[in-house]
Amino acid sequence: MDYKDIPKVELHLHLDGSIRPKTIAELANVSLKEALSLSVAPPKCQDLNDYLTRFDLLISVMNNKENLERIAYELAQDLSNDNVIYAEIRFAPMQHVSANLTLDEIITSILNGLYKVNIKTNLILCMLRSHSDTANYEVIDLAKKYLGKGVCAIDLAGAEALYPTRNFAKLFEYAKKQNVPFTIHAGEADGPESINAAIEFGAPRIGHGINCIQDEETMELLKNKNVLLEICPTSNIQTNAVSNIGEHPVYKLYERGIKISINTDNRTVSNITLTSEYELLDKVFDFTIQDFYQINRDAILSSFASTEVKKEILKRLENK
Repeated sequence: MDYKDIPKVELHLHLDGSIRPKTIAELANVSLKEALSLSVAPPKCQDLNDYLTRFDLLISVMNNKENLERIAYELAQDLSNDNVIYAEIRFAPMQHVSANLTLDEIITSILNGLYKVNIKTNLILCMLRSHSDTANYEVIDLAKKYLGKGVCAIDLAGAEALYPTRNFAKLFEYAKKQNVPFTIHAGEADGPESINAAIEFGAPRIGHGINCIQDEETMELLKNKNVLLEICPTSNIQTNAVSNIGEHPVYKLYERGIKISINTDNRTVSNITLTSEYELLDKVFDFTIQDFYQINRDAILSSFASTEVKKEILKRLENK
């Protein structure tokens, strides 16, 4: 079976971590070799913070409307080539604001790029743990403004171990009052208590969440509340969240009945595609084609897409 043939849903994908290396080189005016050296993480980093240093160059080229539109357009092409039929693409808009680039211009430029390709997409706007509450409230308001117009949710990303999830309760209370859906990075660089806080806030999905394997009660909570984990296997190995792929809890969680989706996290930084992730999981854990179809059905049902888009994607995933 060629896993490229499977129609795929990707829910956890960072725009800045998925810029084509040739484009990085051109926009940053560096050689391709240097672009690869600075933006592609090794198979094993020291930790998540080490992995995140690969984003410095990537973020630096997302500095004008033309670059943003091009980067989004090329990612949409790459997703289409990987047979991704629905994707939620996330990024932190506050990282790109400048005297020459407003928040509205950032959103519209990225959407213009995505809309050039015939693929269903939505944007998730990331708040950052290291940013001020003021900046993060602005992200929520921005998401509210564009909700249903290309933006579908917010997220909380960044150095999880340094900035505990529980500290951000007020932001998610505000998001709920504004009726802005959210997912939260949790249980990647911190333990089950981070996941429990995200569940307590009302997150229907959790980015990574693999450290739930350390606690029976947390796993039961995920299952009982129907919370989906956005799992990124290769990225988890690189950030040292898991020692090696054989130790990854993805299959144990799936067998237990916890809903999961399979994602790349960062196509360039991790040097992968969704097809290659499927091939890896088949090789190591014997995931079947039927498993992948079920995982994709669970993913679209847990997505922030409209009811109409969900129905359309489910139709493309049925009878398999």
